Amino acid sequence: MPESPLAQDILTTAKEARKNLAELEQDLQDEINEINFAAFRDNRVMNAEERKRRASRRSSHTEIREAYVVLAYVTLKHLDELDEVKELQAKMNAINDGLSDDLDRLKKIEKYAGTIARITDQFANIVEKAASLAAGMA
Repeated sequence: MPESPLAQDILTTAKEARKNLAELEQDLQDEINEINFAAFRDNRVMNAEERKRRASRRSSHTEIREAYVVLAYVTLKHLDELDEVKELQAKMNAINDGLSDDLDRLKKIEKYAGTIARITDQFANIVEKAASLAAGMA
């Protein structure tokens, strides 16, 4: 199924937002690394200001990670609302309904086959007993 222009727009927008998030995430990680390495280079422990800045950047970093998930859900929601997707869902539902009917029919056939097998076994036992009785009378 070729992508519609609207689907292309949604995906392009999502890719651009993801790219922006990735750049922001990298900038934050670079800043966190710089805070960590500054104290290391100076052969000292981090001061209170550095710890506070690092904690703030880590918090922002976590928020960016959460934004990726939100972006994915929003993108899927917009794609899910496209007419093409709704049409495809309707077709898949029709196929599933047909498969469900087929499954129900196969279950009935299986039930009948089991019943026939039991009747055949019972009939075979009767024939065997009859043959045994006939052999005993002869």
